[in-house]
Order: sequence, then structure tokens, then C-alpha cells
Amino acid sequence: MLARKVKMHQAEVLRKAGHKQWEIAEMLGVSDRMVRNYLKAKPEAQPAAKQSLLDPYHEYITARIDEAPNYNLVVLRKELVAQGYTGGMTILRVRAKQVRDEVVKRAVIRFETMPAQQAQVDWKEAGIWEIDGVQRKVYAFVMLLGYSRRAYVRFTLDMRSPTLLACHVEAFKHFCGVVREILYDNMKTAWLNRGGVWEVHPALLAFAAQCGFEPKRCKVRRPQTKGKVERFIGYLGNHFLPMARTMNLTSIEDLNLAVNEWLEEVNEEPIRAFCETRNERFEREQTLFTSFVPEAAPDVRASEEVIVSLEGTVRFETNRYSVPARYLGKVLTMRFHPLTRDATLYEKGTAIRSFTLLPKGSRAADIRDVDRKELLALWRKQTQAHGQKNVPHTKAASDIHVDTRPPSWYERLLAEVAV
Repeated sequence: MLARKVKMHQAEVLRKAGHKQWEIAEMLGVSDRMVRNYLKAKPEAQPAAKQSLLDPYHEYITARIDEAPNYNLVVLRKELVAQGYTGGMTILRVRAKQVRDEVVKRAVIRFETMPAQQAQVDWKEAGIWEIDGVQRKVYAFVMLLGYSRRAYVRFTLDMRSPTLLACHVEAFKHFCGVVREILYDNMKTAWLNRGGVWEVHPALLAFAAQCGFEPKRCKVRRPQTKGKVERFIGYLGNHFLPMARTMNLTSIEDLNLAVNEWLEEVNEEPIRAFCETRNERFEREQTLFTSFVPEAAPDVRASEEVIVSLEGTVRFETNRYSVPARYLGKVLTMRFHPLTRDATLYEKGTAIRSFTLLPKGSRAADIRDVDRKELLALWRKQTQAHGQKNVPHTKAASDIHVDTRPPSWYERLLAEVAV
């Protein structure tokens, strides 16, 4: 009976959206005749409600309890009395219970969204893993489509805003399209509470505008409103993660390859509520997505300011990267992709050098010979200007350890470069 009512609701929504009967039948996976029966069905007659002293205040009571299901009824009665209420606490308790039951039921009921209507996003803390030889905390980004239940999972090493947006881009590439709205909980990278008013995070708002979806927020203290992704995250934690612990996975890439293989199996399993697989439902849903062109995707790279040291290097996440000697002492902007780790250094908007970031915390160095030679040439020039003995040209540039010179030499060199 519940499944029939859901189908009737879906058919009515699609009809109002302008779809023809045969199109609705195809989307819902039923016959034309069944769709005709759905659309002809009439709602059951409801008995007339008795008048109550609380009727004029029903919307106010509902709003209060909707925001806080356990709202203090003594305080609520005082607020109603100030508005003209003359009744007692007994009928208020009865009405409050009725409203509370409706609110809770509405929050936890599994409502079915239309194809391509909604996706739900959340993070899963996946525990500590040995990543690239270092014990690191790992997180799983999950985007789940409301209609087909197809999921995209991406393991990461943080949950920062650039990482969140980069995972969105990869999910849209995976699904080959964008849904109309995406639901989030109160994660700080998605929503900001400004004096009791919830606002979309500026970075997410700009990203959503470019990609063509609307961010939605599940209500405070009721994460059940995004129950589909919550249930899937539980399934991921109880099934995939224990299995992954038995595998020799030593990098984020290994984890992501393994979870993709697992998802392929999950997508072929029938969903008991619908007697269809996720892939079968996804075929219908995918045709209604807003198109997504990866080449036109928003720039989701993170940005950091770095200073070129006297050794001709910039330091980031305990690692060092060489740059041309002409940038000694300057402040550069480094933009890097949080997932691929591809980085580019800029000076006033002009790209200087591109490279791949080394593993965080590895205390390694990426020093290029061309930078060593340029720094050595600058050093020769400065030493000659000061009348010091020339360095023999026969010595290999790779043998010159420019980062071990006396501090006074670097101070003098930086002063000369600044001139």
C-alpha cells in the first residue's frame, strides 16, 4: 500500500511537470494503464476537525516544535497568552504531542524523490591508515543520488572546503551530470550560522551557481532528513572498511580503486524496496541530469602564500621545493588541487613553476638542477662584485650545497637582489 501511494505521488508530480502518460510510465517502470489508475485515484475523505482554542495558534506552535521538538511548553504557553490565548496547559500538551508526532514522522519517513531531483552529501571518518608510510587519518566523501541510490565515494586526507568542492567535481564527472539540489547537514564548509541565521558557505554558493544546483540544509538536530546517505555511510563502514583492512592498501589511490570495485558490485544488487538494481534506476535518472562539462568545471584549487627562502626554496607541509634564484625573498602564491596534488606557483598572477606536491610530513625536497645552477651563477656574480675569489667553473653544480652557506652570506645576497 505504501509503495502504491509513493507511485501515485510520483505520477502526479510528473504530470504537473508536463510529462505525458507514456513518459511517466517509462520513468516509474510501470504500464500506461497503471499510470492512468494512479492519476484517477482520489484521496480518502477526511473527517471534519473540531474547533479548538488553539486553532488560531496552530502555525505558531508547529513552527516552534518544528525547530525544537522538545520546546518547553510552559514557555510556549506564556508566548501564546501574550498573543491572546485563554486556554490551559492540558489541551496545549495534547496539541503539542500531536504536532511533535507529525514533525518526527515527517523527519524520519523515507520519502521518494523524483529522478535527478536530489543528492545527499556527507563525510565518514574512516579511521587511521598507513598512507605512504605515515599513519594518517582518512575520511570518505559520499554523494548519494536520492532516486537511484547510486553513490560516489572518494577517500581523502582532510575535509577542508577545497577538498569538498573537488570531490563534488569528481562526483559530477562520475555521474555525467548534476542534480537539481544537494542536501547537507550543518558542516562548516557548507553552512555558516550567523546570529541564528543559516547561510550557505560563500565558496559552496559560488560553486553551486557555476555548476547549476541548489544547496539545501537538513534541519538542526534532525539529520534523519538525509537518511539515505546516513544509511549508506553505515553500510560503507560495516561492509567495505572491515574488508579493506584485510587488503594491502598503502595509499589513498589504493583505497579509491578498491571502493570503486566494491561499488560496482553494490550497484548490481537489487534494492528490496523496488526490486530493481541501482544501475537500472540510474539509467532512467541519468537522462534528466543537468549536463556537466569537465573542461568547464570551476577552479577548486586551494591557495597558499609561500616565501622563497635564502636557499632558493619554498616550504610547504614540511617539504621543500626549489624555485628560480631571481625570486629569492619574494612572496609567491601556490595553488594546488587537493585531490591530485598538482601545484603551480604564481607571482602576481603569472605562473612560474608547476610540480606535484610530495606526501605531507615526509620532510623531503624537490630541488631542480636548473635552480641550483641559477643560484650558483647569482652567487658567483655577487662574490665577484665583492672582489672575492671566483669559484672554479669545473665543479659540478650538483655538488654545490647552496643551502649550507653561512647566514651572513645569504643576508648579503638577499640585500644585493633587493637592489
